[in-house]
Amino acid sequence: MTKAKRQALTLAMGVPDDRQGQPVVDAQGAPLLNLRNQLRLPDATLAGIKHKEQLLWFPRPDDAPRITAGPTINICADFTTFEGALRAMARAMPQGAPVFNHPAAVMHLASMQLRDALAALDGLVVRKQIRIRPTEPDHFATAMEKGGLDYPLRVQRADDQTNQNVFVIRGVDDWAHVTETDWQTQTYLISQLSGQDIAQHPRIRLAFVGQHVELATFAYTHPPTPLAANLPMQVTIDPRRLRQISGAVARQVQLDFWTAEFSVRSSKTLALEYLWPGLPKSSKGDVSQLLWGKIAPRLEALVAEPGAWRSVRSQKSGTLH
Repeated sequence: MTKAKRQALTLAMGVPDDRQGQPVVDAQGAPLLNLRNQLRLPDATLAGIKHKEQLLWFPRPDDAPRITAGPTINICADFTTFEGALRAMARAMPQGAPVFNHPAAVMHLASMQLRDALAALDGLVVRKQIRIRPTEPDHFATAMEKGGLDYPLRVQRADDQTNQNVFVIRGVDDWAHVTETDWQTQTYLISQLSGQDIAQHPRIRLAFVGQHVELATFAYTHPPTPLAANLPMQVTIDPRRLRQISGAVARQVQLDFWTAEFSVRSSKTLALEYLWPGLPKSSKGDVSQLLWGKIAPRLEALVAEPGAWRSVRSQKSGTLH
């Protein structure tokens, strides 16, 4: 029996909404344009598809060539950065085509619909949160009041996939810390905090690849410091409870490769901190770097099996948002 020929992969790329990129020169002297918040893939996977597979850029003109129904990997890993590209991509994907990290699922990850569904889960605290695009300095405080939030608050750019650029606003005078930065034209997330959130506390970062998950625990404090991440800290969540809560979250997130971060409230309760498509960019010694070595082989294997992608299973059951 002749083995079926593997269909060529398509990489679905996106132009950021703000049209910003970083020009660099690679090791061979060729110009490249680095775009933020792209999906990271294993080096072996990229080496296997480089210069061989189709690249499609979004948004696309209406008269652009039609997209084939072969397997596609969505490289856009952030709703705020690539909203226009993701919406165009979702409209263009052929019905029934296997899509890794489907654009509709990436958009759903940033939706209030998902946050409301997660807030109903037993044992999971979902912070009250608002998204704003301020045009005047006083819009931050005004939006906070209209959204029913109270101090203390966490404020960060919605396209920032790190824990590093976080402002904790304890009172009205602290808004100056935000407005002294380059805040114009940016979208922000303002989230409700509690007193225990500001104190040093244990966090858990879970990296999901298909139906497999790897975790890392670390200490976190506001403002974040590298020293805190290296301090030993007891994680008191019951392992069975952690599996229950993370499994319930995973059933709501229809991505193939994504990350969840929780803070530990008690032995039976977690608070949701972040949900990211893919795994946030790592720096030397940080939590993502520790997780990457564990998940890279599984990610490479999953990319090579389009029939196992979440979009295929979801389309059959009609559950993809």
